[in-house]
Amino acid sequence: MRYQDFEYEIVNQEVRILKYIGTNIFVFVPVSIDGYSVTMIGEKAFCNQSLEMLILPYSIKQIESFAFAYTPIKILYIPKNCHNICATAFIACEHLENIIVDQDNANYSSINGVLFNKNQTILIKYPNGKKEQSYIIPDSVIDIVPYAFRECQHLENVILPKHIKTLKAGLFKNCTQLKSISLPETIIRIEPRVFQHCLNLSQINIPKNVKVIGEQAFQNTSLQKINIPEGVEYIDLSLFEDCHQLEEVILPNSITYIAVIAFRNCTSLKKIILPSSLEVIDEKAFYNCHSLKSVQLPPSLKRIEDNAFNLCNNIIFDVYDHSLALAYVQKNHLNYHTI
Repeated sequence: MRYQDFEYEIVNQEVRILKYIGTNIFVFVPVSIDGYSVTMIGEKAFCNQSLEMLILPYSIKQIESFAFAYTPIKILYIPKNCHNICATAFIACEHLENIIVDQDNANYSSINGVLFNKNQTILIKYPNGKKEQSYIIPDSVIDIVPYAFRECQHLENVILPKHIKTLKAGLFKNCTQLKSISLPETIIRIEPRVFQHCLNLSQINIPKNVKVIGEQAFQNTSLQKINIPEGVEYIDLSLFEDCHQLEEVILPNSITYIAVIAFRNCTSLKKIILPSSLEVIDEKAFYNCHSLKSVQLPPSLKRIEDNAFNLCNNIIFDVYDHSLALAYVQKNHLNYHTI
């Protein structure tokens, strides 16, 4: 069904906007259509449209996934009856500067254009287009929604509150100007892709209580040195892939597994000490780490994939007699010394 520039459907006697088909940059969503209240902005309803400002009626209760994705929207007003906003509704809104929430909304609030739950314990969305270079997350925050800061191109420095325990997936992904971030000691988990493609992130201190670091968490950053805390057991998939500035890695004795392409293309890597706890080095883990010159393979190793050190032509391996590592270097015709 169609009304003016909107395609819609009726769901339980309420209108769900399916798609905006107009060309206006300033759009007013009607409060009702054919006598039915407009309560839902459907999935991708405004996706890839040219709108810069959108006025939603007080009747809106729900905003679905990718509703405003890939639009140049600058300001968004959340009405008082809206109680469900999908976290992906604002993906790739690179011009979004300000999210304003009606003060009578029982579920959401905003501070300086940043979207929170009502009591500001959960940060939901930091607008991609905000011009500030630094941001201090309020102390009241105990959780941050995945991808909340994704593609915030102006942010250079962020200070996290002391109550955060988990950095959720993709939290700062593609924040290409991010240079420094202060992580509290309360953090115990870093989920996948948290700092992926943060091209200017050159240093970070991982808190000692962190036990899990997800795949691609630091992929394609400018880190120069990293110290993994004791208790972390896995160097996950692509964790440091394409970190071309990375020179030194310190691994704890708790590491048992280095995953596929974990350090691939770390072309400046010169120093890494593999711990005595290590059992597996998976496929292409150190592919094209051509600055490595010496690596000691511990006797604890139970599996080393044949291509784990491909294009690492300058390495001389130190291996133990009667070890799997010795068989590995001999099989692959690699340079080595026995210990």
